[in-house]
Amino acid sequence: RLQRLWSDRDFLNASMTGQLATGALDPSQQMIMGGPDTVRSYMEGALFGDEGYEATLEWQHNLALSWPGLWQSKIFWDSGGVATYTIPTSFVNLTGPGIGGNWTSPGQDWTGKLELGFPVGPLPSQIGYASPVQVWGQIQKTF
Repeated sequence: RLQRLWSDRDFLNASMTGQLATGALDPSQQMIMGGPDTVRSYMEGALFGDEGYEATLEWQHNLALSWPGLWQSKIFWDSGGVATYTIPTSFVNLTGPGIGGNWTSPGQDWTGKLELGFPVGPLPSQIGYASPVQVWGQIQKTF
């Protein structure tokens, strides 16, 4: 949900997704954690499991800049966890805050975003390495 806050320049985005399973799933059906669409503080596909959740809380602020287009800053907190049925008591969480920015061209046909995520908490044993900063960028053209 994207909710306008105290001004027409401030918004709060809250989202949560989840998956439940009754047994071990094929890898193509498992929930994946890490990456630009889940927990942005970790590399893509850092964890996967049969069931899990992902939650995001993101504050977005429209900047008053004289540059062309709409510029937006954001602060976010991502959290997610997965469990597998093949390993007992294997529920693992990933959490991390981050900052970023969005840009939309004046004609709204180009968009871009840059996000920096910072993992917090102990590194799960299932992940061999986590960069202290994870950087994600995207440029998109719509037709």
